[in-house]
Amino acid sequence: MAFPDVASHAPDISFDVEHFNYNKEHDQYTCPAGELLTTNGRWYNKASGKTINRVKHYKTKACLLVVSLNVALKISQDA
Repeated sequence: MAFPDVASHAPDISFDVEHFNYNKEHDQYTCPAGELLTTNGRWYNKASGKTINRVKHYKTKACLLVVSLNVALKISQDA
């Protein structure tokens, strides 16, 4: 799975988003520490300039981390 360019890094770069593994069958990520991040399955709209990106949030109770999966679908606000 390709990840979008990241504007910033995690405090520990070993936890940058490209180090997370995605399991498509279960729709969950595994972080570098081996913890599972799950989603409630809901898609959210995230505005970025004149476009809206659809994202899912993935969370774990093991730490205070939230990872958003940006989808290539962009909705123009000009439409």
